[in-house]
Amino acid sequence: MRLQGNKSKQHSSALGFTGWIAAVWALIFLLTAVAYAYYTSFSYFAFYDDEGFLMICVQGFLGGHPLYNDVLTYYGPCYYFYEWFIHSVLSVPLTHDFTTALCIFHWLMTASVLAAVGGLMTRSAWVGFFVFMQATLHLTPLAREPGHPQELVVLLLAAAVLVAVGGSQRSSVLVVLGAIGAALVFTKINVGVFFGIALLSALISLGPWSRPHRTWFLGALVASGLALLFLFGRHLGETWARVYFGQACVAILTTTIIARAFWGGSQPGITRAFPVATAFAGVSILLTSVLLLSGTTFAAMVNNLVTEPYKLGDLFAGHLEVPYASWSSAAALLSGLTVAVFRKRMSRFQPALVAAKGIYGLLGTLLLVGYCNHELGYLWPWGWLLLAGVETESPAARRAAFARVFLGLQAAWQGLQAYPIAGTEAVVATALQIVVCSVCLHDAIKVVMAAPWAARRLSALPPRILALLHTLLLASLLYVFGDRWCNPVSARRYYQSVPPLGLRGSKLLRLPPEEVEVYRTLTQFLNNECDTFITVPGMESLHFWTGKPPPTYLNASTVVAMNYNQQTQVVAALEKAKRPLIVVREAGGIYAYTPDTGPLGKLISQQCREIRRIGRFHILEPQRPLAP
Repeated sequence: MRLQGNKSKQHSSALGFTGWIAAVWALIFLLTAVAYAYYTSFSYFAFYDDEGFLMICVQGFLGGHPLYNDVLTYYGPCYYFYEWFIHSVLSVPLTHDFTTALCIFHWLMTASVLAAVGGLMTRSAWVGFFVFMQATLHLTPLAREPGHPQELVVLLLAAAVLVAVGGSQRSSVLVVLGAIGAALVFTKINVGVFFGIALLSALISLGPWSRPHRTWFLGALVASGLALLFLFGRHLGETWARVYFGQACVAILTTTIIARAFWGGSQPGITRAFPVATAFAGVSILLTSVLLLSGTTFAAMVNNLVTEPYKLGDLFAGHLEVPYASWSSAAALLSGLTVAVFRKRMSRFQPALVAAKGIYGLLGTLLLVGYCNHELGYLWPWGWLLLAGVETESPAARRAAFARVFLGLQAAWQGLQAYPIAGTEAVVATALQIVVCSVCLHDAIKVVMAAPWAARRLSALPPRILALLHTLLLASLLYVFGDRWCNPVSARRYYQSVPPLGLRGSKLLRLPPEEVEVYRTLTQFLNNECDTFITVPGMESLHFWTGKPPPTYLNASTVVAMNYNQQTQVVAALEKAKRPLIVVREAGGIYAYTPDTGPLGKLISQQCREIRRIGRFHILEPQRPLAP
């Protein structure tokens, strides 16, 4: 074994993954990704304007308005404290250009962290490069919604897995994971809850085979099933929800069972939860205290972070519908349970398991990369393959157990993010699955390369031939990355073919000519004809392009998302303005404006007259005096 280890080190050195050569290749891949991300991000603007919605909320918070009482938002304070640090401490301007630049930074930083995770878990720089390619492509939809908390969420999830590579034997690792869990809860509460359950399940699954830990494990399985039933309960009457529920059950429960079957007894177990709980509680108390001291009431915090987001799930639901996905779940469940039952006689099934890992890895890393809905539909239930069929007895394997189990369970639980809204949430939900598929593919290739016939032929190749093959393969990966997947040249060509928007804080943004004309005309009209305005549904970027603040920071959303008292406050603020205007975008899709909804809805439908129409935007002028 030592001889083989020395030979592998010599081959690794001959392959050129040392020193400055690896750094040069990494720089080339990074520059390719930067060019692609830049031209892609600055040539797109979403009509629903989540970017402007988050920016106006940040502006209100930076202006001293308490979150949730005066600023209508459903994201946690950790995100806003982070934004305060960027814009107040680091003095980064709050503009579209800088918001998009920060999106690019988070995007590529996450890809780099995931690449580090893949490389460290497999001890292969090849896997690191390959994961970076996939992650850069996979996270492209983040460019549709710059400034969204999901940028911070996906970066925290990637960082947590990187920390977990250090092993659960270190209390510092568990403390950091507890702190990350608190940060996630106070950014997007559902993601934080999934993170905490997965972390606790990982600690329980790795515990000893004693009776108390068996009880803990069975309790964790039952609690997981009940949690899934509670989460999906309101939609189980619909076919898509039942399919999604089945996928989630298979992905989570099968991964937990396989983790226990193969890795149980390798770690202290639930006793390691104390550092996690201590760190989680400490960070949570700190964030809550700062929030309350800034003027937010506890009732408003609970309402905006728990109650209202649960209701909005039905309002903005975008169903995950993948044809024939239930067949994949059924096959994954049957295969996973078979492997768990016959784990002690795995030598008979080794070829089949290696083939399954290889096929799963190829599907995830090549054929379905970038198609997050299909990754959820077909590959999500098979994540248990990460934890089966690998050597588990050596000290090195036991040390690496926590990282594998933690990654597998996080990927399983985080797949729930796409419920009930399968938009960009599905991208974040499947981000960790990139590493799962890549590690499975590496496991399969490693077994094949360890076969006597492959090992003999590989050892017979001269170092120069190996180095040449290595260079050619890296060049091939770069070609796939830079020409077939991302293609920054094509993105740059499109970026230069469309005109710049040229509005305040958006000098780098370029859009199709018809959109540029509409936004410029609308901005100029609002600049000249009003002192303040609101937009329905939210088109808050207009406040940054015109430089005119909104009358309140409660209107940064659709009318149907505001309660009666909040709408009343907006109407009162419009009454105080000298010449207020209301910009209404034409109804359509899930963001349609519903007339006669509360005081503001009645004002728009009954007490306004249209004075101008620009593109799909209707500009309304309230009649004087406004009815209470």
